Amino acid sequence: MQEPIDISQEIINQLAKLSENELKVLRYINKSFINLIIKSDWIQSFIQDEFANKNLFEVILNKRNEVITNKIINSFDKKIVVTYWLLHFQWVFNLLKQNDIKWRITKIDYLYPIK
Repeated sequence: MQEPIDISQEIINQLAKLSENELKVLRYINKSFINLIIKSDWIQSFIQDEFANKNLFEVILNKRNEVITNKIINSFDKKIVVTYWLLHFQWVFNLLKQNDIKWRITKIDYLYPIK
């Protein structure tokens, strides 16, 4: 039986072979893809529906949303600032509103994680 490949090390090995200019291009392409995915609800849904491991997404998105929502709901603080990824935003807010319809958003700052 063949040993499993350490994909992290393999990626590091392949990246080490690239020139500085090739790395700049790769960084630019990666940033573009990530920002495109973040901006597009359709792309996010398509990836989740067509390519994603459904059980994994259930944990990454839904269960994590429940954890953060429960922490907010059970907090004794009256004012809360939440920094969270856009993919979770609407689901977390909907869960909060299910618990109490008076939940309001007073401010949203959209920031890109990669510029």
